[in-house]
Amino acid sequence: AADGATAGAEAGETATTTCAPEVPASEKQGSSLVFKVEKAERTAAHRSTPWVHHTSLDHECIIMRRLEAAGIENVPKCHAVCSRGGHDAIVMDFVGDSHIANDAGWAGLSDEAQERASRGIVRTVARLINAGIVNVDQRDENVLLKSGTGEAYFIDMGLAQSMGDLERECSAELEAERPLGCREAGMVQRYWEDLTHLFVSSTFEIIPKARHTVGAAREEVSAVLEEYSLPAYAVEAVHKQLAKLEQRCKNC
Repeated sequence: AADGATAGAEAGETATTTCAPEVPASEKQGSSLVFKVEKAERTAAHRSTPWVHHTSLDHECIIMRRLEAAGIENVPKCHAVCSRGGHDAIVMDFVGDSHIANDAGWAGLSDEAQERASRGIVRTVARLINAGIVNVDQRDENVLLKSGTGEAYFIDMGLAQSMGDLERECSAELEAERPLGCREAGMVQRYWEDLTHLFVSSTFEIIPKARHTVGAAREEVSAVLEEYSLPAYAVEAVHKQLAKLEQRCKNC
């Protein structure tokens, strides 16, 4: 399925073709790929920013390919954008042997695996911010935890935003004197800082409020802030949400 769908596609770009072969959207291809089909009722919600005008799955695939190019491994790769049954679809990596990062998903992991998942979530947040990308739709159902190991995957980039894209869209609108969403210079920066705080807060909420998971998150925060030169507003957001985790931690 991937060979037929990705022929001629360049990394970071998408070209819509017909999905083949025709199989149920929920059925994985072979052992590693899956179709993700856009639901009609969610289409409008997935066009949430005033300056991004792509269809949601086309935009999602572009973001996923940029993250792949940046070496971020805990986001599935997008192999193609295609059309299936009158709906847009993408062919993406299937994260097998995993569970949603809800209470039941965390409970199925050992303490060691839970600590690894907490560290992985913190590190992936830092790596996305460092790459100039944040996801405004972070919920437990959009994070998968691998059984046994606790490796965490961010699987839904439909509402992820790129700082570079927003800046280019805003500049173009201001130059054309036709502002649709960008009304003044500097608006993107303020908007981006708000998105970053939302991304960090919603993602840290996924981490269980237990001594070992919060302790692991605390250690990883220290490590990533030494490793990456994140902007001051992002560092502030990380420290703020870590403090909230510690305040709500059980038996800490």
